[in-house]
Amino acid sequence: MKMIDLLKNKELTDLHIPAMCLLAGCMEEPEVVREMDESDGLETLLYHINSVKAELQTLVLRAIAYATRDGLLTVLISLLTCSSDPLRLSSCQALASLTKGHRENCSLAVNGTTSLLELLKSLACLVVPATTVLCNMCMNEGPRTCLQEKGAISALLACLVSTDPEIQTSVLQALAALVCDSKSRAELRAADRLPLIINLLNSEYKEVYFAACWTVSSCAADESTVQEFCKLGVLQILHKLNLSKSRCSHFNETVYTKLLAKNLPAKYSFTGHLSSCDFVLDGFYDVGKLRPDTQLPSLEELIRMPLNVHRPTLLINAAPCADDSLSKSKEEENVQQWPKLGVSQTNSYQWLPPTDPILQGYINETHTMVQPSMSMQEQIVILARFVSNKMGGAVTRLNEFSWELHCSKLKEELNSNVIPIGKIQKGIYYHRALLFKVLADKLAICSTLVRGSYGRAWNEVLLRQDSTTCCQSLPETSSKFIVDLMYNPGDLLVANGRNSYSYCRF
Repeated sequence: MKMIDLLKNKELTDLHIPAMCLLAGCMEEPEVVREMDESDGLETLLYHINSVKAELQTLVLRAIAYATRDGLLTVLISLLTCSSDPLRLSSCQALASLTKGHRENCSLAVNGTTSLLELLKSLACLVVPATTVLCNMCMNEGPRTCLQEKGAISALLACLVSTDPEIQTSVLQALAALVCDSKSRAELRAADRLPLIINLLNSEYKEVYFAACWTVSSCAADESTVQEFCKLGVLQILHKLNLSKSRCSHFNETVYTKLLAKNLPAKYSFTGHLSSCDFVLDGFYDVGKLRPDTQLPSLEELIRMPLNVHRPTLLINAAPCADDSLSKSKEEENVQQWPKLGVSQTNSYQWLPPTDPILQGYINETHTMVQPSMSMQEQIVILARFVSNKMGGAVTRLNEFSWELHCSKLKEELNSNVIPIGKIQKGIYYHRALLFKVLADKLAICSTLVRGSYGRAWNEVLLRQDSTTCCQSLPETSSKFIVDLMYNPGDLLVANGRNSYSYCRF
C-alpha cells in the first residue's frame, strides 16, 4: 500500500499526517484491514502511536478504532508476545485506548490476560500500559473474574516494589479495581503485601498516596482486611495526612471514616462516639480514650498483658462458648462462674475471646420484658431501669459507691485486665452506657454512645412527641434526650439542657 510506504519513509514526515488521515478512512473496509494484517502495515501503524505529533497519534488511534470491528484487537493481543519491545509497547498502548469504557473490547481482551500478566514481569516501560488495560478490564465483572482467577493480584503486588511513581500509581489503581469482593481481599491478605500498600500512603507523590488511599478504601468493605490494615498503623498514617495542610483532602477523611466504621473499638477509642447506626457486636471492647496517633492494642494483646493498675477493658461477647453442653448447663443452673482469662488460657493456636453467658442472659431477659407493642419511651425506660439494676441500682452519692474496689476484685479474680461486661455488678456512667447501647442495639432501639471526661459516658435517643417512634423519619417534633442510668434511672433528660449538662459533665 502506497500510504504505508509513505508512513515508513522517515524523510517524508510532512506527508505522514495526510497519509494517516486517508488510511484511517480506508480502515473501515475489511479488505484493507486484511491486507495490512498480511503485510507489515500494522507494525508501521503501531510505530506511530509513539509519535511526538499529537495529531498523528490521534489519527492512528482512530484508524485502530475503525479496524477493531474486524478483528484488529485480536491481532494486537497476539503482538503482546512478539520479540520487538517497541512493538509490544505500542500494542499495549493501543489496547489501553481501545478497552477504555468499551465493554465489548474488554471482553475480547480477556484472551490476552496471560500475555498482559507476563508483561508485568518484563520491561518497566510495559508495566504502566499493561496495568491500564487490566484496570479497564476490571470495570466489567466477567473480565475481572478472569483476571482474579489467572493470578492478577499476586502479579500486581510483585510490581509494588518498584520505585517509579507512575508504576506505583497504575498498579495501585488496578489493585483497587480488582479487590472488590471478599475472596480477592482474602487473597490480598494471604499475599502478605499489605505493608507495601500502607507504606505508599507516605509517598511524596500526590498521585501515589491518592491511589494507595483508593486501594485501602476498596478493602474497607471487608472487616478482616480492615483489622489487618489497622494493625499495621493505617489509621495513624491517615490521621497524620488529615492534619497536614498540604496533603489533607476530603478523600483521605472519607477513607479514615470508612475504616473506623468497620473497626468500632478503634472508633470509640479515638473519637469517643458511636452513632445509632453503629451496632455493637460480639468482640467489641472498650479500652478507654486513646489519641488518634496511637495504636489500639488488639483484644488478644490486652488479655495477654499482666495485671496493671489502669482501668479495665470492657468486653462484649455474648457468643456461645465452644462447648455448648457446658454453656447450657451453666445457664440452666444460673451459675455465674468465669474461666480465668490470663495468659495460661490463651496459648492455644486458634485464639478465641472469652464468652459472656451473663450478657446473653441479659439479652434474653430484655427481649422478654421489652415488647414491640410498647411505646418507644416505655421501652427505653424499662431498659434503663434494667441496666441500672444490674449495675448496682440508683446511685445517691458517687463517692460512696464502691465501684472501683469491685472492678479491682474482678480483675484479680479473672487474672486479667479485661472484664466481660456481664461480670460487673457495680458500674458507673461508662459501664452502664455501654451495656445500654449493647442491649438497645439488640432491641432495635436507636441509641448513641458518647464518651465524656472523668469516667462519664451517656446515651442519646431521639423521640417524637407521641413517643411511639425513634430515629426513623425525623419531623420537627422530634427531640433528643439523654438517658439517666445513674441517679433516677429511666428519666429522659432534654439534650443540652441544665440537667443533661450536669449528668454529662464532671
